[in-house]
Amino acid sequence: MPRRVANAGKSSLPVSELNESTKQPSRGSLNRVVLLISISFLISGLIGLVPLMIKLPSEPGMPDVSGDLTNPSQQPSSVDIDTAEINDLTVSTSPTESEVTSTVLVPSAAPNPLLRPTETTLFHTHTLTMKPTKLPTKQPSVHPTDQPSIQPTKEPSIQPTKVSTSPTESEVTSTVLVPSAAPNPLLRPAETTLFPSQSLTVKPTKLPTKQPSLQPTKQPSLQPTKHPTRHPTTKRPTRLPTTNLPTNKPTNTEVVFHVMGDIPYKISDEACLTLDLHTLAQQQLTSNTQTNFIVHVGDVQSAQKTRCVEYGFSNARRLMQPSENSTVPIFMLAGDNDWNDCPQSDVAWGYFSNYLGRFEELWGEKKLNHLDVKKTIKPKPSIQPTKEPSIQPTKQPTSLPTTNLPTTNLPTNNPTTTEVVFHVMGDTPYNVPDEACITLDLHTLAQQQLTSTRKSNFIVHVGDMQSEVTRCVENEFSSVRRLMQPSENSTVPIFMLAGDNDWNDCPQSDVAWGYFSNYLGRFEELWGEKKLNHLDVRRQSSRDENFSMYKDGVLFLGMNIVGGAVHDAVEWMERLEDNLEWFMESVNRYNIRALVIFGHANPRNVHSGFFTPLATEIENLAIPTLYMCGDSHFWGVREKFMGVENWTKVRVDMGRYAPPVKVTVVEEEDDDLMLGVFKVECESRDTGGGCGGGAGADPTQWEQLC
Repeated sequence: MPRRVANAGKSSLPVSELNESTKQPSRGSLNRVVLLISISFLISGLIGLVPLMIKLPSEPGMPDVSGDLTNPSQQPSSVDIDTAEINDLTVSTSPTESEVTSTVLVPSAAPNPLLRPTETTLFHTHTLTMKPTKLPTKQPSVHPTDQPSIQPTKEPSIQPTKVSTSPTESEVTSTVLVPSAAPNPLLRPAETTLFPSQSLTVKPTKLPTKQPSLQPTKQPSLQPTKHPTRHPTTKRPTRLPTTNLPTNKPTNTEVVFHVMGDIPYKISDEACLTLDLHTLAQQQLTSNTQTNFIVHVGDVQSAQKTRCVEYGFSNARRLMQPSENSTVPIFMLAGDNDWNDCPQSDVAWGYFSNYLGRFEELWGEKKLNHLDVKKTIKPKPSIQPTKEPSIQPTKQPTSLPTTNLPTTNLPTNNPTTTEVVFHVMGDTPYNVPDEACITLDLHTLAQQQLTSTRKSNFIVHVGDMQSEVTRCVENEFSSVRRLMQPSENSTVPIFMLAGDNDWNDCPQSDVAWGYFSNYLGRFEELWGEKKLNHLDVRRQSSRDENFSMYKDGVLFLGMNIVGGAVHDAVEWMERLEDNLEWFMESVNRYNIRALVIFGHANPRNVHSGFFTPLATEIENLAIPTLYMCGDSHFWGVREKFMGVENWTKVRVDMGRYAPPVKVTVVEEEDDDLMLGVFKVECESRDTGGGCGGGAGADPTQWEQLC
């Protein structure tokens, strides 16, 4: 069989025939043929490189691969190019600018015409590295055309695009088709290269589209909207159902009101009035039928005792004005004792108008709108006022009564007397009537401060601001603070000592002590430095509740001495030792002529750790000494206390039986006074005079005492 050699022609000749045909031409003709063939090969090679050179830079970041370029002058039908030898284009990118590495096929140099046809060189594999300016590009890597460049085959090798995304911004992996280089026009149509498959990883700038992914349906979804509606949803119901709200026209047409009169005439009446208003305020919170108003039909004072002075009207206003214990509007009518039968009716009418006229308006419009209140012009009194009234009423009433004292009779800031005046109270308030007593006592003292030449320097409360049945709740401490804090009715600084009901016998003594410290600790400082500078107030460093004062040679000591049970023996003894140390420290600081010690407990055997050594020290001092306490609720005096000549114990009444005790330390000794220097003044609420008002009182009838 003759050997055949594949060449670029369309026919194959036997080797023997080829050799014979090549021997016929001359050598010069042969050289010219060879030269022409070489030139044609060179031109065809250059023409094949032009599409590749133009296609490669057309898509930055998406390099194209040229097709199977063969020698245009030699295309033997028996030579096939294996597509497996051509590597697919691989592009690896990231959302930021980075290098793109591509594997492309680049045709080798034009075939050497001097080589035999069987030695024609095929494609070489090159690796190109390009850095795109921006990935991904604004235009997609594949430009859609009107007509596809490649007709679909019966069995397409292109897989459908696969895209995997997530609702948030993340990488999107897609399989796309990238066209290869433009087909070589010299190749046969059947040998045109198809699209290679590529894998791109792109991070989209924003995945959500302009339109929401979830289209609204006719039925509302349970998902909350971005802009909530004004109407509450079913998940957040209102406190009151809409259907249960009262209408503008209530079906209940009952009208409830209260009427009272001829009160208050005296202190016990004031306590009753306070209790009545408090009870009504509590009923308003729970009753379904609300009281609309109260009418006072006149006579807020007794003509025989008060004689229509300004204090009677201002006191009635203070007792009944709006508060947490007086929540129902009160309409006031004048009685004969309020102006008509008064010695100076015109002046009395002015007081009534200023303090009690249009009294219901103090509760505000909200309480009165539903009543349609209308008033006529103020009636004129039957007796025409004189041109020169004795006391001209002010337009804006004050809570403090006016005085007729001339300016020259008022005490000066620096009195010449060295007498020291103070007050002592204890075991109060236990309930609402007790609060009324305290309010009255403080108000009375404030009035005395305006007129008296011997002003009280301070008040000491010796403990037990609440009953043992209250269980030391926080409201008890805050209520005492509100009741006794500085005001126009409380102008004298008050020093507070804790009693056994205030912390020692409480269910949680540490919690109760915290309440006492927060609300009543250093209570006197609420009155400011101006009221305390002349007293030289000091506190013990280890026990802040212990205090001392010094004025005009008299030393005052307040100590944490409580009654009740001994719950912790170690703490009990440490406290007594601290008290004794505070006593020694204080008496050695000053030159004293008299000594007063305040404590809560009525001394018992459990207090001997303090009082036994204290008795020795007081006897050695040889100065008049008082120990003032509460605890037992009844008045009591014991001279030569603990067997010491110069020591006397005074136990004060509880607040419901008697007002605070007034004590004056005089400069010169007087045999008629206690220990020669202590003038003790007290009175009883039930008898109206003298000390010991609670000594024979029946505790079950306390309402009648205050």
